[in-house]
Amino acid sequence: MDVEKSPKSASARQILLCMALAAAALGSIAGCKHLGNRVVSPQDSRYPVRNLASTRTVTITGTVAPTLGLTLTATYETSVAADCWVSAVYSAGEFEGSPQPLLIEVPMPVVRAANRFSASFISDAFLPGKCDWHFQRVVMQITKGTLTTSLSIVQALGLYTRTEYNGVNSSDAPLTLSCRLHGDIGYSCLPHFDVKSSQILIDTTTSISATVLDDEQP
Repeated sequence: MDVEKSPKSASARQILLCMALAAAALGSIAGCKHLGNRVVSPQDSRYPVRNLASTRTVTITGTVAPTLGLTLTATYETSVAADCWVSAVYSAGEFEGSPQPLLIEVPMPVVRAANRFSASFISDAFLPGKCDWHFQRVVMQITKGTLTTSLSIVQALGLYTRTEYNGVNSSDAPLTLSCRLHGDIGYSCLPHFDVKSSQILIDTTTSISATVLDDEQP
């Protein structure tokens, strides 16, 4: 014998179904929010605002072998805690891996004369804003013909770099890199023994000296 369904129970089921669909939709929207490229374009609403009252200009000067090409890029990142990040991997409807902060890359004009070079960046170039934008690193790219390698030569003072500026990594110590083709790791620029490979940016850092050598130069 068929049992007539109560209008109240049917209404309750409809409400629960609507709530479930709404939650799924909100979950999808939240997931989409954190998909995409880490690099933020100037057209993005999350792109940082220029700091018109910036005061921290840091210069990088030194020598580079004439056989090597050299470019420098200053990188600024957001804070994951400020909910400005992208997922490392999105698979099977779920986020996997650690959240990655958003970033922007600002090319640094490099002036070269003979074996000398100079460039500069502004560490407080952008206002923190709601995403907590801040300077993160300077990346040096070295090229020799079709060979290329990149490494961070300046890093922000942070959790994992808090004490690395002591000793050989002080602001007074020069940065010295030797570039060559290594059979096991490919083309790379490595520091000399007991010489720093990067400078930690502290409050007193205003200039950084760097020497980039071509170990395979005739």
